[in-house]
Amino acid sequence: MTYLQRIAEIVTETGKNKVDVIHFGALHNEEENMHEQAYNLLFEGIAPDDKKRDNYPLYEMGSVAFRKFLSRFRRKVYNMLLLTDVSGTRISPALKAEIACGRMVLMVRILTVLYARRAGVDMAKKILRQSEKFIFPDFALISLKVLRKEMSETGMKKELAEMHKQTDFWMAQMMAEDKANRYMELIEVPFGRSISQKPELAQVAFDYVKKIEKDIEKHDSYTLQYYKHRIEAAGHENAKEYRKCIKSWNAWKTYLELNPDYASDTRYGEVAIHKLNYYMHLHQYSSGRRCAEQCLKHFWPGNTTRLVFMEPYFLFNMQTGQYTKAAEIYADTKKDKHFVELHDTNKEKWVIFNAYNIYALNEKSAIRKFDLKGFSKDTKVFSPDKKGFNAAKIIIGCCMLLRKGNTTGLIDLRWALKEYRLRYLGTEPGSRVNVFFNMLYTADLMGYDFEKTVAATKDDLALLKDAPYHYDGNMEGLEIIPFETLWQMFIGDMK
Repeated sequence: MTYLQRIAEIVTETGKNKVDVIHFGALHNEEENMHEQAYNLLFEGIAPDDKKRDNYPLYEMGSVAFRKFLSRFRRKVYNMLLLTDVSGTRISPALKAEIACGRMVLMVRILTVLYARRAGVDMAKKILRQSEKFIFPDFALISLKVLRKEMSETGMKKELAEMHKQTDFWMAQMMAEDKANRYMELIEVPFGRSISQKPELAQVAFDYVKKIEKDIEKHDSYTLQYYKHRIEAAGHENAKEYRKCIKSWNAWKTYLELNPDYASDTRYGEVAIHKLNYYMHLHQYSSGRRCAEQCLKHFWPGNTTRLVFMEPYFLFNMQTGQYTKAAEIYADTKKDKHFVELHDTNKEKWVIFNAYNIYALNEKSAIRKFDLKGFSKDTKVFSPDKKGFNAAKIIIGCCMLLRKGNTTGLIDLRWALKEYRLRYLGTEPGSRVNVFFNMLYTADLMGYDFEKTVAATKDDLALLKDAPYHYDGNMEGLEIIPFETLWQMFIGDMK
């Protein structure tokens, strides 16, 4: 989906004045007629700015006429975006006010440049009032700049001095919020290209929280509160303190309930998603089910953030043995028009998830068609991250090969099992993934004989049941299916 297609989708859903820009039905004007045709083609999947397209119905691609047409058409579509009406959307009142302020800032700039400063000053005052109500430091500073110029040129010393004080306050507010945003970025960036755990980030996160709390004492705002709770929860998550994670997100939910101007489906949905993950850690599936039901209310079909929810929703159903439901979730996700916009790492997760779902459903035709080589080719992004999803890939590879009766492939994977375990899991002998790797390796040594394998892995199975269970999308050997359950499937194939 190109940018023009996404913008056209937005303005069609929210815009009331698109006819004022595109002039639909202007049969007397050939150029306007072509803009209307191009706009309609966007919804048929034909975008003029799609570089992968070899031709465009209205003009020859690459021609001078096409470039001129594309420039004018793109400008008109962008103008339509400025006319969108968000009053009927489910975003928070604060976000609606932020969009309104953004538009007014543009109008203030136009008015002041085109010698209508009085009108611009009046609008700047409106922006400042909204900024004070919702705490928008960036918009407050923009409006104050316009007002200070007016005060200075009209000789209003007292008012100008007050404006300078306000500027200092909003500068400090913006600096505090920017620091909090940077802290969150520094917590998130290690996971951008890696799936392995980062326990060392726990204390870092807690130190950031302390710094934000000091800023809150002077510059309390929604933004600072959000980053405080979110970073605090991230710290507890990296420390594997999942009950404390739930407590942090519950505290944030309470804040939203007390400050409804900032509450929205996205924010409440974010709370429910994280709690769903933590309840999976704790095996509290009934509580997790309630969180999933809440998510379904906040992430409705067509919502652009729905895919964020679908991943933990899929995993929750896999964890609880609802494999058919998980297959439905996978199918819905793949059909979502926003799926192609996902980052490559997220797309690869779904490839791995689907492999486990096929194995769990155990439909003969699907198992027979499963191509392990193709699966490996489709999951290359995670290859450098040796402590990430590679363990999950090796495990499902062993399971699939045994089920398909491919003994040659199992011999090849024997060395991958041994090497991975020694190189990447050697320092974690008691971890669940290490224990499970050892059980798979033992099964190979026993020639996949059912009775010998069961006897030889008895102690490992007991150790696995006693080992701490941690569900985490960023952990070594993600348990898409709990290892105890997966082992029963594995030895069942042996039998």
